[in-house]
Amino acid sequence: MLELKGTGKCCDEIEAIEFLESLADIIDEDVKTEEFCEEYEVVLNTFRYVAKKNIGAKKKIIKAKYKKYKDFQYCGNCGFEDREPAYKYCPNCGTRYL
Repeated sequence: MLELKGTGKCCDEIEAIEFLESLADIIDEDVKTEEFCEEYEVVLNTFRYVAKKNIGAKKKIIKAKYKKYKDFQYCGNCGFEDREPAYKYCPNCGTRYL
């Protein structure tokens, strides 16, 4: 079982998502109220969103044709055009660049 201490046991995002998905089959039907199911979906979707951002996406770099212009990049996740290729994360969606 997971511990909630700062130095306790931990798992990666994919394992956490798989664990949450497996809970749907284990939980008793009388516990699965409409409110519970909605909150469960919010938590599961939040984990999926965070995992997708942390896994990262390749940035697409477009080289400038002339020296006086800068190269720019597009985020591989959201397509945001970024004129500062030094960033490690997309300023628009927060996805980590690979």
